[in-house]
Amino acid sequence: MKINNERLWKRIHELGSIGQDPEGSLTRLVFTNEERQAKQLVKFQVLRPF
Repeated sequence: MKINNERLWKRIHELGSIGQDPEGSLTRLVFTNEERQAKQLVKFQVLRPF
């Protein structure tokens, strides 16, 4: 299996930006919009891997 490093890096940063505050800390509490957005992003990426 071949991994596209550039795409993986982009997706990790995209996921990490959800719930990030202006200082750069990440908070994604359960049952919040941020958690919902993160789950939807991962689900979308799994269903559409390319």
